[in-house]
Amino acid sequence: MLEFRTLRQGGVELSSRTSPLFGTPQSQRYRMEARVMRNMRFEQPVTVLVGMGFPVTIENVMEAYSLLQDWPATGSNGAHAVALNACKAGIAGEVDPEIVRATLVAFARRNDILVPNSLVAKTTSRTESAGRTA
Repeated sequence: MLEFRTLRQGGVELSSRTSPLFGTPQSQRYRMEARVMRNMRFEQPVTVLVGMGFPVTIENVMEAYSLLQDWPATGSNGAHAVALNACKAGIAGEVDPEIVRATLVAFARRNDILVPNSLVAKTTSRTESAGRTA
């Protein structure tokens, strides 16, 4: 016997079947969350310098949120607050990941931690070519 029910989560309506053939509602929720996580990826990653100047590549909304959450309170400014709020809205599905990316880039520029794309490309190509000759 199949049972159908509708769940509302974050403004998304789902129909789930509670049959071993179709999986449990919980497993379907996890599949939906995985789809949402894939949709939270940036089209182009952002590379920033952290700690003692180590480059870190931020590829999605959750990584941006983590970076901003770990940012020292003494270094917080308006750009930090805007980027953090954008991340929260992105996680909730209220804004596009590219909006979150734009606020992250603005925050990184304001704090002089943004690595320009041209430097990232040179570093990547140099690493790839070194791997081929070794």
